[in-house]
Amino acid sequence: MKLLPTLRYKRIFDIPYEIFNELNVSLVLLDMDNTTAPWHSDEVCPKTSLWVKNAKSTGVTVALLTNADDVKYQYNKLDLLGLRDCFDRIIISGEYAKLVCGDEKNREYEKPDTRIFKYAAAQLNADPSELYYVGDNAINDIMGACNSGFVPIWVRSRSPWVIDNKYMPKICVDHVLDILKTDGIF
Repeated sequence: MKLLPTLRYKRIFDIPYEIFNELNVSLVLLDMDNTTAPWHSDEVCPKTSLWVKNAKSTGVTVALLTNADDVKYQYNKLDLLGLRDCFDRIIISGEYAKLVCGDEKNREYEKPDTRIFKYAAAQLNADPSELYYVGDNAINDIMGACNSGFVPIWVRSRSPWVIDNKYMPKICVDHVLDILKTDGIF
């Protein structure tokens, strides 16, 4: 049986932030690479940061949950892209690992481990079922979000769908690089 998303958008900023109010979602978590910004890029589409700001203006809390065992590098990247101030909260796996075991390089605490998702929910003072998680990696982001009780949104990008279709989210967007190429919703 093949599961298909019920909502499909071309780019992340095509997701109408009003949908979160309609679905009674007050908090959205985003992944960094290939979701908010292209992988290994020093540029981000202005419409993406504008989308984050507009979502926040409707009362939706927007946070970042990303894997990185070099916390300083990730914050420098956020500063370079001009994104650090766009988020209400930033949660980086290396910071969580350092908090839990004293070693930011310990990858045991990265997504898809449910502990970091549950930590994010606790830091945001929210029930996981109230949280939408937007990410590109089927295993790290989508399966991790599903197993943690979050509502996933998949950004189809370089990561193929390699897991059971039971994890297929109802909302999908295309590769973040499409942000720079086209306009309009599918």
